[in-house]
Amino acid sequence: MNPHPKTMIYSTRTKRPPTAQPRSRVRADKRTAERLRMRLPIKYCILPTQDRTLIGRAYTTSLSGRGLSFQVPWRIHRGTACRVIIQLPNSPEALTFEGTVTRCTKPGTAPLNTPFTLALEISHALEDAAFAQYCHFVATQVLTKYLPK
Repeated sequence: MNPHPKTMIYSTRTKRPPTAQPRSRVRADKRTAERLRMRLPIKYCILPTQDRTLIGRAYTTSLSGRGLSFQVPWRIHRGTACRVIIQLPNSPEALTFEGTVTRCTKPGTAPLNTPFTLALEISHALEDAAFAQYCHFVATQVLTKYLPK
């Protein structure tokens, strides 16, 4: 019997404790990643799921340096590919990104007609300049949030 229930006891029969993940697989902790609550217009295309492509328009609910989130009327599986076209304020051209769905949830007590919140991690921009512009926009918004006025 273990007198300290939160402590694991290792014997010669148990496996060794897990080692730390390699650096390449470590991800940003979503609780510490800076999120910006912003409502920007987007067009999205959920790339072929069950032999069909889902296309729609929405508004972002939040942005970060790694990705963005928005609402969709369907549950989309984690790992699904998605293309997003986002229009940044004061930008003449829309930016196009491809990414991977990392989360698609809705509150457990929500009514049936409540949309799902989809979190998308940007894997690459179709143009390097587009991704640089997006990162610059996010960084500028974070700075304005914390700088004194």
